[in-house]
Amino acid sequence: SELLGRTVSPVEFWQYPTINALARFLTGGEVEAVPDVSPVRRAMADDAVAVIGLGCRFPGDIHGPDELWEFLAEGRSAVSRVPE
Repeated sequence: SELLGRTVSPVEFWQYPTINALARFLTGGEVEAVPDVSPVRRAMADDAVAVIGLGCRFPGDIHGPDELWEFLAEGRSAVSRVPE
């Protein structure tokens, strides 16, 4: 905000999610496009993956993976009317 001499809202970073879009917005469209970087290496099918943690909170007072599994195994539903 100081550099531009105007307030920049945090919301604008969500509205303009790329560097190019944000730069165009902040400069009024007077900016050259930033070249794309090298493509990211995609994971190979045989690359090892480890899930080291899990957290969840769902409707139906479900606050963990064990509670979620039990809820699903019992065939229960947490679908309800949306409050007005």
